Amino acid sequence: MPLLKARRSERQRTESEALDMLSRAHFGHFGTTTSDGYPYVVPLNHALEGLTLYMHSARSGQKIDGIKRDSKACFEASEMLKLVPGEVPCRYAVSYRSAICFGRARIVEDDEEKMRALKALSLKFAGKPGPFDAGDVERVCVIALDIEAATCKARLTE
Repeated sequence: MPLLKARRSERQRTESEALDMLSRAHFGHFGTTTSDGYPYVVPLNHALEGLTLYMHSARSGQKIDGIKRDSKACFEASEMLKLVPGEVPCRYAVSYRSAICFGRARIVEDDEEKMRALKALSLKFAGKPGPFDAGDVERVCVIALDIEAATCKARLTE
């Protein structure tokens, strides 16, 4: 996976830090486009497996329409570590980490992959991998974002 260059090179982080950030974050923002070309971003829970981000979803709606229209998508996760007062009143610095990945989104149709995704999501957020049955797999929609590139940056202040 190529690591895209950050404009502020001193804040650039590694590919492994990007994947770690995407893995640790509890939610992020998934982006597609609308039928008239506007960006559409929605907050979602996610789980990272290898170079694929999994998110669960309703079977219909703006993000599903966006994926069906154009599979190009992105996902952003960030964390504010702390607010650091500056030397001048009303001036602050923010200590943060952020990662953005780009790739192709798809609706997971394969039941085995969908089950793996649901178990990964459940393990991350509930601390246990299920249990799930065939009815659960049938009812839920799972979105996969196959990561093609990413960027990661951080400002770590004392």
